[in-house]
Amino acid sequence: MQQNTLYMPDHLDPFVRQIWLWQSEISEALPVMLPGTGTELIFNLGAPIELTLNGETRRLYQDAIIICPRKHRITLSAHSKVRLLSIRFRSSGFYQMFRIPMTELTDHLFSFSECFSSDQLPPIFDPELSNQQCILHLKQWLEQRLEQMKSPNAFSGIVDQVYYRYGGDGLAEIKTQAACSERSFQRKFRLLTGVDARYFSRTARFQHTLKHLLKHKKRHFSDAPGDHTFYDQAHFIKEFRHFTGQPPMEYLKAHHTGLNYYSDTPEVRWPI
Repeated sequence: MQQNTLYMPDHLDPFVRQIWLWQSEISEALPVMLPGTGTELIFNLGAPIELTLNGETRRLYQDAIIICPRKHRITLSAHSKVRLLSIRFRSSGFYQMFRIPMTELTDHLFSFSECFSSDQLPPIFDPELSNQQCILHLKQWLEQRLEQMKSPNAFSGIVDQVYYRYGGDGLAEIKTQAACSERSFQRKFRLLTGVDARYFSRTARFQHTLKHLLKHKKRHFSDAPGDHTFYDQAHFIKEFRHFTGQPPMEYLKAHHTGLNYYSDTPEVRWPI
C-alpha cells in the first residue's frame, strides 16, 4: 500500500496536522484507527469501503466521513482498490473551522453530506484528477474555511497544553492557569474535544508512547512506563490493551506495525 503524509503550511498548521494518502490497486488489509485526540475528515476517491465503530457500520463512496474516535476503535474494510485522502485536524481544529460541538461527533460516524450541503464538498471526486490535484483542491478548500472562520477559540491553547503536558501535575497546573471553575473548564474542554480533560490527557499519553515505540521500531517496551509517566509496566500494559485491544508484544509485531495508523510514512512538504 502506498502511504504518504503531507504536512501543512504555517497558516493552516494551527488547525490541521496533515493530509494523508492511502492507496492500493488491490484489496488488502487497512489500518485500524485507534481512539485519539483529533478529528479526521476522510474522502473516499476509490471503490466503496466500510467503516465500523462501536457496532455501527457505514458505507463510504464518493463522499467524505467525519470520524472522532475517543473510546472505540474504527475498522475499515475494502473489497477493491483503495484510494483514501484524509485531513487530520488538530485536537480543537475541527471545531474551530466548522463550529460543530465535538460532543455531537465523538464515537459516531457522520458522512459530510449529513452535516453540510453537498455543494460544500471540495471538487476532488473526478477520477481524472491526480493525487496532487486533489491535495491542492483540499488545501484551497481549507484556506477558504480559514478565511470564513471566526477568531480562534481562546480555549484551544488550553487544549494544546493538556495534549503536550500529559504527565505529572500538568493538568492541575493548567486548570489553575485557565482561571475558571471546574464545571466551566470541563464544559469548554468537551465542546472542543468531545471528552473530559483527564481522559483526553490519558489518550495523549498513549499516543505519544505508541508513536515513540513505532518511530524507534521498538519491539521491547520495558522503558515505556518510565519514559511516558505510566505508574509501572502493569499500568502500561493495561492502557495498551484499552486503546488497541491487544497486549504490546502482539500489537508491535512487524507485520502489524507496517499497517499501523501511527506508522511513519514518507513526508512531503509544500510546495508540491
